[in-house]
Formats: sequence, C-alpha cells, structure tokens
Amino acid sequence: MKQYKHKVGLLLCGILYAQAPTVVGYDMWLDSISFAAQWWQWRAGVVIQPLGASTLRLLLKGYVVDSVKVGTTALSFTYIDTLLQIFLPSGLGAQETVMVFYRGGGALDPTGRGGVYWGSNAVSNVGVSFAYVPHSFGRAWHPCIDTFGHKAFYRFHLRVPEPLAGTANGLLDSVTPAGAGWKRWHWHVTHPLPAYLAGVAIGNYVAATDTFIRAPGDTIPIQYWVRRSDSAGVFVTFQRLKTLLRDWETKFGPYPHERIGYVATAVTSLAMEHSTHIVYPEIIISNNTSYDWLWAHELCHEWFGNSVTGSSEAQIFLKEGFATLGEALYYERFFNKQRYYDYIRDFLETTLRELRWEEGLFPLSAIPPEHTYGIATYQKGATVLNTLRHQLGDSLYFRGMRAYTTKYKHKLVTLDSLQKVLEDSLGVILNHFFDDWLRKAGEVHFRIDSFGRQGNDSVWIAWRIGLRDKPSYHTPTRLTVYLRGTNPGDTLYAQFFTDGNMSGRAVIACGFTPQVAVLNPRGEVSDASTHGVRMLKNTANVSLPQVYLTLRPVGLPANDSVWVHAALNWVGAYDAAGLPLSTRRYHQLDGVWSQTVAMRGFFQYNGTGIGTGAYLDTTWLNFQEDSLALYWRPNPKEPWREWKPYTVETGNSLTDRRGRIVADSLLPGEYVIGKKGHFTTPIANASRVYLWSVKALDGVIYVENASLHRGEYAVYDILGRVYHRGYLQPGESIQLHMPSNLYLIQTPEGVKKVLLF
Repeated sequence: MKQYKHKVGLLLCGILYAQAPTVVGYDMWLDSISFAAQWWQWRAGVVIQPLGASTLRLLLKGYVVDSVKVGTTALSFTYIDTLLQIFLPSGLGAQETVMVFYRGGGALDPTGRGGVYWGSNAVSNVGVSFAYVPHSFGRAWHPCIDTFGHKAFYRFHLRVPEPLAGTANGLLDSVTPAGAGWKRWHWHVTHPLPAYLAGVAIGNYVAATDTFIRAPGDTIPIQYWVRRSDSAGVFVTFQRLKTLLRDWETKFGPYPHERIGYVATAVTSLAMEHSTHIVYPEIIISNNTSYDWLWAHELCHEWFGNSVTGSSEAQIFLKEGFATLGEALYYERFFNKQRYYDYIRDFLETTLRELRWEEGLFPLSAIPPEHTYGIATYQKGATVLNTLRHQLGDSLYFRGMRAYTTKYKHKLVTLDSLQKVLEDSLGVILNHFFDDWLRKAGEVHFRIDSFGRQGNDSVWIAWRIGLRDKPSYHTPTRLTVYLRGTNPGDTLYAQFFTDGNMSGRAVIACGFTPQVAVLNPRGEVSDASTHGVRMLKNTANVSLPQVYLTLRPVGLPANDSVWVHAALNWVGAYDAAGLPLSTRRYHQLDGVWSQTVAMRGFFQYNGTGIGTGAYLDTTWLNFQEDSLALYWRPNPKEPWREWKPYTVETGNSLTDRRGRIVADSLLPGEYVIGKKGHFTTPIANASRVYLWSVKALDGVIYVENASLHRGEYAVYDILGRVYHRGYLQPGESIQLHMPSNLYLIQTPEGVKKVLLF
C-alpha cells in the first residue's frame, strides 16, 4: 500500500529521543468514557528513569492535556500538535512516575487503517498507522515513546460501565467495583512491549476460554473475547489453533507470552497483532474457517515481532516477512508441502510482476517508510525466507529459528542479529546470502543451459545465472533439479550447490537418461521465475495463472495424458543476438508429446498497469501491437527464430498494449515475445477518472469505470497487501477472480469493502 510521508511525524522522530529519560513502563488508568460523545478520560502513569534529563518528550495525538504531575507536584508542559514536552524538576529519584491527565476521542489514521475506533457501546485501538510516519500509532490513545524500537511494561486499569468488559494485553488480575454501575478491569503484561503492540478493547464481550497444555503443570490460557452470540462458533473458527501451536513450538521454540488471546472488534478492514490481545474482525470470528491464514499470520507475530522485535521500521520484514511465511506454513501443516509451495508462488508472482513498478528498487534491509506496508515487506519477505529455508534445509533452518527466538526473547534485533545467531548456532557462514538476498535490491535468475549423461549412473548439468535489477550475486546456492525420462517411473528430484560463480557445471547421480531437466519446479528457490506443472488429460484449455500461459492439447486421445512444465522467466531472453526480443521475460515449455498432439498456446501480454497481468511488458511494449511477433528456440544452443504459425489477438485496440498471442503446434523449448522490424510511436497515457462501481458475486470482484476519464484502482486484503492495481479506461470494467477474503477496493471515489465467501 502506498504511504504518504508525514513531515511533522518525521521531525518529531528526530527530536524525540535527544537527552531523553528512559521510559520503562506505563500505568494506564481509564476513569470515564462516553460512547455517545466518543470521548474518554485517562490518567497515564509514565514510569521513567530521569537520568538527569530536564525534559520528557512524548507523542500524543487528538487529546486535551489537562495537567501533568509527579506525586502532588504539578509540572510545566507544552502540547503542540502531537508533541507533549514535560519539564522535569531537579532532584527526582532514580525512578519516578509522571502522571499525564488527558481527555478526548483519540486519533484515526486518514486511511481508516489504524488508531481509535468508536462504535455503539464499543471502542478499541489498532496500534499502527498506514499514513503517518512513524507508523507506530500508540500515540492515538496514550502518551508514549512511539517507535517500533522501544519496549516498556504495561498495566491497565479500565473503568467500564456494566455490563461491558474492558480487555487489554496480558493477564487479567481482577475486576473491582468502581462506582454505581461501573467496574474496573485490571490487567498487567509480564514482558515489555513497544507502543504499537499495546491495546485496549471495550465492548459487550464474554470470554470463551480454553487451555493449551504443553505438559502436565505447564499450561497457557487461551481467551477469545467475543460477542455472546459468537462464544460457541469461535471454537469452530480456531479448531486448528492448538495443533498449530504445538507444531510452531517445535519449529520456533516455546510460545513466548503469558496468554494466547484474540478480541473480536467491528474493525473490518484489518487484523492487528497486539500481543496476547490480537484484534480480529468479528464478522469472521464465528463458524468461519476461510480465514485461518489470517489468525495464523497474527499468531506467528507472537514470536516474530511481538517477542523478537525489530529495532526500526526499515527492517519491518523481520516481523511481517516471517508472519507471511507463517501463512504458508499453516497450509503445509494441515494440507501438504505442495500447498505451501503454491501459496509461496502467489507471493513470488506478485513480487516479480509488481514490486519494481509499484514501490521501486530497494533492499529488504532498508525498506523506505512510504512502503512499510507493501509488497516488499510481506510478499518478497516471505519468498526470501522460503529461499533461506531451502538453502539451509529444514533441520538447520528451524534449529536456527529456535536459537533466534530464544536468544532475543523480548528483545530488540536487527538484520545483523538474525545473521549472527544463525551463523553461531548452525556453524555456517551466511554473509553472501544475507548480502545478495537481503542487503541488495533486485532478483537473481537460475537456468539450465544444457544437460546430458555422464557414464552409466550420472547426469551433468550446465547452469547459468542472470541478474534482474541486481548489481551482483556471489552466493553458493542450493538448487533443486527435477529430471524426467521417457518411462513413467523415470523421475528424480536431486539437489546441488552452485559455486558462487555466474555459470558452472554440476554432476548428480541418476540411473536413467533424462528428457527433461527443470530447476526448482515447485518454487524451492524463489528466484526470478514462476512455474506451473500440469498433467493434461483432455483437450480443454488448461490455465497456468502465475505463468500467464494457457495450453490446449489438440488431438490428445481420451485415454492418454501429457505431462507439461511451463515457466515464466522474469528476465530478458538470453542470447538475443541482436533480435528485438523482450527485455522483461521469456517462457520455457517442457514435456514429451507425440506429433499427433497439436499443442496450442495462448501467451498473454500486457504493457500497462491495468488488469490481469499488469506490468508484464511495461517499458518494453511501447509500440503498436500489430508489430508483435513470437520467437522460439528448441534449446539454448540454438539461435532464436520466429515461430510459425501464430496470431496476435489485439482486441479492440492496437495501442492499449493488452492482448494475447495464439500459437499452434508448440514444441518444447523457449518462447519469447518480440517485435517485427519496424517501430511505431510510443503510446501516450490518458487522464484520470471520477465515477466507479464495485460489486462482488460468486468469488469475483467486478470493478467498472463509468466516468469519462481514465483512473486508477487498487485491491488490498485485510493486512494491507496489494493484490491488484491498475487503470481502467472510460467505460471499461474488469473481473477479478479472488480467493475468499475481505477486500478493500481503492478508487478515485474512495474505499469500498467487499467480502467474498
């Protein structure tokens, strides 16, 4: 999601911590609340170690500050915009509590994604902001050091009208009378939290409770704070929670907090990983298992982000990349490894197709603040961690994760922390991997140039490396190769390491003569390629969505089948030899089929940011589409040549840069879109738009531009991840086939929410 820099916020970040006291805790007292007026009144006890400082600087947004005291002594202060400056007297003790008395309705993120949410007899907060910098948004409800890299202890004392419940992080100590018709709910947290992870939620809740039993006498309470009507259905929604906890304790180490907790709120636009107090949309919390990936994502944060916390937003991938990988690990645990790879492949395709154009080129070690919640953080972060898992192997990878979460439990980390603990605990050197995959922008691409028999029991593989927006690559990389022979049983998955050079040769044991050799066909390494494997059993069209290719085996007998592998390689065609070939991508097609089968292929092209396949051919396809051509070669040893026959289906326009090339009688080999010998004038962009409609039906989102102007749309999921983005021309519409989820569709007219079941 695109962010907008908030200059005041950046300035405050710069001055906030100069000569600052140490804030070690917050003692939060809610004294009064009015839901009708959307107003509450607080006393915030900020526990500090003065360290001789004369000024305590805190952030607070959207309130009136009535007074500040230490004990009974009133302190001078200034409160301008968001900055609360408190002038400390001399002679303070080693630890003091500064009480801030304030009232108001709090702040809401301009996009509606973060801050304080008021409802009918309900209020809750979400501790991040998508628009403001810093993105930590504890200041929306309490005065604090508002950065990802500062942790403190919390206590909560919430005075709430009956029969409502006041919930917060940590453990509930007691509920005490607080005046006629009021009760005070007392909570405490046993481990320090950054302000963005602290949360309160008040509403007409009941606690649906359970227990996670590690061993006799070693238990963790589970609480779901929900509407009474959801108190039974919530156990259906979370029926796999304890099984996943047990699996993740094996993978990541012991669950690091005092409670497992979710609270249902009316905030439908996102979930949030407040530690032990995960905000979860009430619309999907009862009798609904379609969003298991979402509660799993937030649960994974209890290890990565909530316990082991990145010291700066620039390395937010250290929490969101791990939690996004956790979604795929959920599907691996309850389905199979192929489902895991399929899930990762979706992330990889989004990264390769959209990241450069939507966000730009930057390393995961230094994500710009305007892209904190974007494709790099979530999707690319997960794909790089998938590659690290493959590089180390499962045994070492998860041993390293346990060492990481143990050493830095409830502490702050950097990328260097992760590298060092992996190297120290596993006895490996990861400098090249971390430099190439995390400290440099861009992608690497692996390919097989040729292969053949070596003796009676081995096969040699000649491999080569290409770079996509990356300056260099030096990592000796574990690659998986799939070999397939002519007989049904002649298949083999094997692995070998590259040597840190850009090309080389490997020898692997193999007892048959392979007809096909494919690198990383399931996506074991998340390089600049996406793969699809199908067993074609009839003459219907078979789509390979992450490859942007559709195949139809014309003439295939009813009792026969054809194994086919296709890959979209997100780099320019190798060895172009001066031909006008695409500089963005090429296809690879593998398989063995008889001459009686006429394999038809439908190759999509798109040189715009619009619709399915947006950005496939951006910058390269800037000429009229009747100049397009399809080229082919049977293997990398052969020269490229124009494939015949093919037809360019441009649709209603020669200049909208969207369409497909239909080719018949395809053979195994490499295919690339190119252009013929002439070049036309680049196509100009049109203007923006104003009138739109958004509908959802039967798993499809319909977006229509009914205005007179071209305009941009974007589709986000509940975590703020971009699923689609593009432009629609006047009168143009698009159909997006999407998995079950709650989506936000951004148009020039605002944001609309749709729920697909």
